[in-house]
Amino acid sequence: MSQVTFDGNIERMNQRSALIKEEWRNLVWEVRTVFSGRVTYAANFDEYTDVTWWPYLDVMGINAYFPLRSVCTHNE
Repeated sequence: MSQVTFDGNIERMNQRSALIKEEWRNLVWEVRTVFSGRVTYAANFDEYTDVTWWPYLDVMGINAYFPLRSVCTHNE
């Protein structure tokens, strides 16, 4: 079994994350220049913790399409 390492990729990942946050902030700002209503974003249930730009929005949404039951893999 091999060990997984980032080999210096952490800095690039942090830079990418900061760039994405800045792009979303700019997009929200642009929307506000032409739209006077509330600005919202709906994240999927498995990604909402990764959204770092929630503070720029008026309303936070989560699409919570959790599985209602486990999938049966055998005949019942």
